[in-house]
Amino acid sequence: KTLTLAAWSRLGAPAGVVAWLTLDDTDNDPQAFWSDVLAALALSGALPPGSALLEVAPAAGFGAQQAHLIRAGLAELPAMVTLVLDDVHLIQDRLVLESFGQLIEQQPPPLRLVLATRADPALRLQRLRVNGDVTDIRANDLAFTEAEATELFDRNGPHAEGAAGPHRGVGCGSAAGHHVPGSGRHRWGDFPVHRRRPPCR
Repeated sequence: KTLTLAAWSRLGAPAGVVAWLTLDDTDNDPQAFWSDVLAALALSGALPPGSALLEVAPAAGFGAQQAHLIRAGLAELPAMVTLVLDDVHLIQDRLVLESFGQLIEQQPPPLRLVLATRADPALRLQRLRVNGDVTDIRANDLAFTEAEATELFDRNGPHAEGAAGPHRGVGCGSAAGHHVPGSGRHRWGDFPVHRRRPPCR
């Protein structure tokens, strides 16, 4: 999933700046999660000089007021920003999911969200799906046909008889399903990498 999304981003598919954050278990804390999100946005160049988000420092006891400040700051961004969150399946903390769910439900117009996950995230997305605001890209959508896999082997290396079986997975081991919220306001997908670890591990 990660390699597929990264390739998509490098082809220039997303509009505007792309900020990428690879999540891990330490992000199961609102302060850590939102600090990392803001750091990813800053490192990507998505936050212009003078942005209020450069002054936001999530503290212990992160709550509704700080979440509102972040949403307000994102709404004031002068250009489209795509925020990619990879390994969303690692996030299980209720408070993190609630605060992030509020961002999805009240998503600022300049922000596009792309979530890569190995399992459906514990977020309330049904209404958004009904409204056409979420696009899901799953393993079956990414699987190679036998002809496509054969062409890939032929172009990129020695071809072993029978190596390209039907529906070969794409990416790091498999083409795990990733949600792409987004036909309109919401999107999930992927892009340039800048944090913690390389795309494939």
